[in-house]
Amino acid sequence: MKTLILISIVMVCAIGGCAQSEDPQATAASVVGDFTHDFGRIDLDRDPVTRTHTFELTNTTHAPIIVTDVKSTCGCTKAELSARTIPAGKSVAVTVGMQFTSSGTKTAQVHLITQRDTTRSIMLTVAGQGRSLRQIRVAETVRMKPGETRSVPIIASSYMPQAAPPIFAVDAPAFIHTELHPWSMMQTLDSDRGAAAKWRGLMEVSVSHDAKAGLHKIALNSEFGAPKVVSVRVR
Repeated sequence: MKTLILISIVMVCAIGGCAQSEDPQATAASVVGDFTHDFGRIDLDRDPVTRTHTFELTNTTHAPIIVTDVKSTCGCTKAELSARTIPAGKSVAVTVGMQFTSSGTKTAQVHLITQRDTTRSIMLTVAGQGRSLRQIRVAETVRMKPGETRSVPIIASSYMPQAAPPIFAVDAPAFIHTELHPWSMMQTLDSDRGAAAKWRGLMEVSVSHDAKAGLHKIALNSEFGAPKVVSVRVR
């Protein structure tokens, strides 16, 4: 009889396969490892920068944990797993990449959904602070009347070695005339942050008397990155 039972088990495995089953009690608490990583300060120039970190997660249960889905709270973050099944007592590597495109602090979570615990997830958190090495600040919108002239302040700063203020190529409609005044040094920035200098400039904007009402754009193109656009709303 024992021989018959053993033969039956072997035949079932041969036909349908003896798949591993996940521990019904396996939850996020069943996995140990570092769950957070801070990339620190990320210096940015013209192009986006992507930083990656690999988390190592260990299954502390006596049965495999199966990851069925991976979700992120930010489109700037992607995750890759070395395997979707974490065997009992073994580890899996999760590589998380975060893309930085502008100044500011960024935080995102990656959720690993398991087969037996869809209500809770294994959550990984990544964070970092982008800092543009070259920045330009200027008013986004200027309201003017036909025949009017206004001075628009421009602030530029650079953390680059041997920093110099931007050289603009201005693109504007024919009925809007612009004149850029020379830059003046405002201050030398904090050397502890690797900073260089900050400048102040003025752009004189004149709207012709026959200008049509509406929203018109001035593009300031420079080596400091993407064009800065000033919208002139003619009333």
